[in-house]
Amino acid sequence: YPPLFICEALASSKVVNKVTGQRFPETKSEITPWARLGMQIAPITCDMLIAGLLFFAVSRYVSRGPAVLAASLYLFNPGVFLNSAIWNFDSIPSFPILAAVFLAALGFERRNYGLLTLASAVAAFAFCVKLQAGMIVPILGLFLLLTKEVRANAKAALAFLLVTGLVYAPFLIGGRWVYLRKVFLGSFQTYPVTHVNAFNAWALWFQLPATKTVLGVSLDNIGRLAYLATVAYAAY
Repeated sequence: YPPLFICEALASSKVVNKVTGQRFPETKSEITPWARLGMQIAPITCDMLIAGLLFFAVSRYVSRGPAVLAASLYLFNPGVFLNSAIWNFDSIPSFPILAAVFLAALGFERRNYGLLTLASAVAAFAFCVKLQAGMIVPILGLFLLLTKEVRANAKAALAFLLVTGLVYAPFLIGGRWVYLRKVFLGSFQTYPVTHVNAFNAWALWFQLPATKTVLGVSLDNIGRLAYLATVAYAAY
């Protein structure tokens, strides 16, 4: 996992252990409900932040009625409970991804290029939590290209590279090439299966091999097509 994911997991576990007087479990038999809460408190918190941001964004552009519906559909989605309360951490990068999209939309709407630079920095933060957050980069890049401002594009690109570089700098300086190889190469080869994410079609069933086909098309390619369709819709 990328550095910020590890830092978050350790920090939240230590905070919960400190508050509850628990010690960090060294074996599986020592894992208590408090220890599990220490690992899951961050994703649960991010779920609530995502719901709040959805409410704020939809309220701003539509009205409070649909905003309550949007926040509720996310917060009470069974996939969210499975994701954050049981074993997963996808809401941690999902919150900054959503924040980056919202900041980019505001920046493009107001022609405020500082917000676009901030959106790029936030997207880099998400990327340093889980590499899957890199999916937002093409869409964010699209927002930037539509500004037709070379300076704004350069500042945003620099912000992304600066945040990423600062996070990985200790590992580059220390020559931790095995760790970096595992993060950037191994992570894409470790789980060649569909993943259960909230608001993700794969949540309709349990994990399946990415090579499994539906009507002759692999689930891997279905996922890619769905992503490209999303980018095309954003461009439209």
